[in-house]
Amino acid sequence: LACCAVLLPVAPLLYWSDVLLLRAGQPAQVVALARPYCLRLLPSFFGIVLMSAVQRVFQAHGLNGANMAIAAAVCAVAPLLQWALVHWTGLGFLGAAWAAGGYKCSTCFCKSPCFATSATATCFARFPSVFSSTMTACASTCG
Repeated sequence: LACCAVLLPVAPLLYWSDVLLLRAGQPAQVVALARPYCLRLLPSFFGIVLMSAVQRVFQAHGLNGANMAIAAAVCAVAPLLQWALVHWTGLGFLGAAWAAGGYKCSTCFCKSPCFATSATATCFARFPSVFSSTMTACASTCG
């Protein structure tokens, strides 16, 4: 919820980015491409906040090795995803925006099973502390 409260006011700016850039004196060629690119970047904003929050929860629970390994794996795969969505699918610069959201959100998806099966997260016994630390991390990342 904290993520949505901070990022939703930004969405209209992304939607009207072409108008804002035109008024700022940018070339018409850039302005025509701005809105589609900016709107496809929206998932990456949520990915950044979630990635930071999950990273802080991992650190709080002493899962630094797993945190580093997953971050390294995602960083290694990110250029391949970028290339695939830009060149292989033919999406061009719009594929680059989708890829940015994809690899930022994938960090959270990769870390969830690791945390759920770790020794510090025995079933749901630690759910209240995990939930509170996730909300605290999310709020501090947004602020």
